[in-house]
Amino acid sequence: MRRSVIAVLATAVTIGLVGWAVPPAQSAPTAPAGRLVYVCGQNLCAVDPATGARAQITSDGDSGAAYRAPSISADGGTVAAARNGDVVVGAYGANLTAAWLTEQSILGVALQPDGSAVTETHSYVRNEVRLCWPGPYTCLQLVAHNDTSYTTPDGTSRSYNGGSGTSFLGASTLLSASYDITRDAHYVCAVANPAAESQDCAEVFAVAQTISSIAGSPTGEYIAATLSDGDAPSSVQLYSAAGAPVRGVAADAGSPAFSPDGRWLAYAADDGWIYAQPTAGGTPVRLVQGAAPAWGGGAVAGDPGLSSGTAKVRGVKKKGVPVRKRTVRLTVACTGGTPCAGQLVLTVKKGKRKAAIAKPKAYTVPAGAQRKVAVKLTPKGLKIVRKKKVTKAVATVGGNRTTIRIRR
Repeated sequence: MRRSVIAVLATAVTIGLVGWAVPPAQSAPTAPAGRLVYVCGQNLCAVDPATGARAQITSDGDSGAAYRAPSISADGGTVAAARNGDVVVGAYGANLTAAWLTEQSILGVALQPDGSAVTETHSYVRNEVRLCWPGPYTCLQLVAHNDTSYTTPDGTSRSYNGGSGTSFLGASTLLSASYDITRDAHYVCAVANPAAESQDCAEVFAVAQTISSIAGSPTGEYIAATLSDGDAPSSVQLYSAAGAPVRGVAADAGSPAFSPDGRWLAYAADDGWIYAQPTAGGTPVRLVQGAAPAWGGGAVAGDPGLSSGTAKVRGVKKKGVPVRKRTVRLTVACTGGTPCAGQLVLTVKKGKRKAAIAKPKAYTVPAGAQRKVAVKLTPKGLKIVRKKKVTKAVATVGGNRTTIRIRR
């Protein structure tokens, strides 16, 4: 809604896109140990990037609201996530049951590194009755609510500019991403002491692209951001703490997360896998199928030999799959001895690039089984599909791509 207003005079902003670093000609290094928490279907799982040990750490996601946007403390002992409009917090390895705050349309969650507070960012528009001027007339207005809140366990909360992403830089500096309608620019700002009153969120850098998530390094040196431009796939970009562009980390990716020592950066790729790469640049390491990684300390008590099953889209008829109520239903099959968990991504070729036509849908399929996964087309995706009787698209699960036909 806020981006659909009549454009105003644009002021200069930092474009911030730099070229992708070319990986050196060497074997992939080993990522450091820790607890990398991620979304696996409706629940949260964890993987040790060094050993590959994996474990499911929540169990109530399948019977209730799904977990989203996880975060983990620096020592790996506390986990937070968004769930059913709440920010829930708990100990690593258990269901998250303590609701620290309630909000609408939560887009991101970040625990303060010591686990003493949590920040969330939200952006939504709703109809509200407001008193109009002049005269005693009431009118219906669309009111935008875009904030980043900093909240302690006792419920003390402070609000800052936000709506697009949040994280911490170093031990306590709060980072927030927002949109400035007067400049038609997206920006990241920092609050040095979010617990104090009357603190301003000082702008660090601004870009023309949409910012959907951010991550600050524990060392206080870098900021990683997910940027997207129109229908083009998102990318992960790295900036210095002062806002200077450093390098492009990964194309067709998002949800960056730094390792506890700041030397590595994890991200979720559009192929359904989570990767990790040295912050300074180098060969990425493929870790696990999943989404929304968050990296803390500690170890994962799981099976070091456990690996993801192989997920594929199956059973699509030659005449194509129909669209019903903006939804496309596809069958995801899991082969191998372990369950498959990840995201189903639906794209079409648009010129020389690919464009997402549906919101990625998380799935969990037991080993040797198959399940129907329903993906909802975006308004732009529905418009693309309606232009032709049959649209050729690509369904991606677990890195496996299947060409399908969609009937309008």
